[in-house]
Order: sequence, then C-alpha cells, then structure tokens
Amino acid sequence: MNTRNLDDQVESTEKGSIEVTSKFHDAATTTSAASPKKFNAEQLGRVYFIRQGESTSNERNIFAGVLDVDLTSFGRLQARRAGVDLKKKGTKFDAVYVSHMRRARQTCEIALAESQALKSSDTPVEIDHRISEKSFGIFAGRNLNLLRLALLVIFRARVGSAVKSTAIALTNWLKCQEYGIKT
Repeated sequence: MNTRNLDDQVESTEKGSIEVTSKFHDAATTTSAASPKKFNAEQLGRVYFIRQGESTSNERNIFAGVLDVDLTSFGRLQARRAGVDLKKKGTKFDAVYVSHMRRARQTCEIALAESQALKSSDTPVEIDHRISEKSFGIFAGRNLNLLRLALLVIFRARVGSAVKSTAIALTNWLKCQEYGIKT
C-alpha cells in the first residue's frame, strides 16, 4: 500500500492531473524520491472542505475562536444546503474528518444526513483536534465593533509607540469595558 505523508507537496497541473513530490521512495518504480510522479486526479481522490454554517457568535458579531458555540437556524439551513449540493453532485466519502468544535460537528452531521454521502454506513466521522479554530486570546467572546473601536482609539493615541505597550493598553481598555469602568 502506498501512503502519502501530509508533508508531501501537491500541485495541480493544467491537464487536471496532480503532481506529487514525495519524500518516500516507491519500491515499485525506479524513480528517485525527489523526482515528481504524475497521477490522475481520480487515482488520488478528492478532498472537500465545507465551512461551518453561521454560528451564534457570527450572529452576535463576536470573535468566537475557540469558544464552543452552536449553529443558528440559518447555519443549520446552510448545512442542509451543503448536503443538497453534495447529493446533486453524487459525492460519496470514503472518510470524513471534522473539528471537535460543536458548530463544525453540527454542520457535518446535518450535511451528511441530507446528502447520504458516506460510501458505507460504517464509515466513521472522525473528530480531529488539529482541525480547529485558532485562539483569539483576550479577543475571544468580544464584540467585533467594540474591538475595532478600541484599536482605532488606542492606535490614534499611541502613534509611534511600541507594539507591546499598545497590546497592554488594549488589554487594560478591554478589562475596563468588561467591568464597566470609565476610561
């Protein structure tokens, strides 16, 4: 069985084939490990990325990042539409990987239920923690408009100051806003 590492370099060519430069030597050929091998796209399969539907944090205009939030009713509709699109295309999955975030899992479940896109009923949907949002740190859970205003106020007041002092000022300002302290 020929497996490929995620670190392989994959490029699309004009003719629809995919060129894979592998670190591994294929014992079945005399090609060196550094030389490209050509494959037809159908031989390698396809990878589909589906973005989650609208979440409650999107609806409330806040940075979610690693906050685990649900889909809104509109987000559930978007997930169903994704499932309908998959069904129209006749897409069938050999494997499904999803983030551990609730909004991503909900999108996946709804889209798969709508599309019936698993090749087999025993095909597992695997939760992979490497597929996740990044942490926004102190910005998580904050209103986007408030953050834009904070950045505008602080950067206007501190033109020419160091980035570190600006970050400290922003952190202090956000804490004051959180506790209702006037600045």
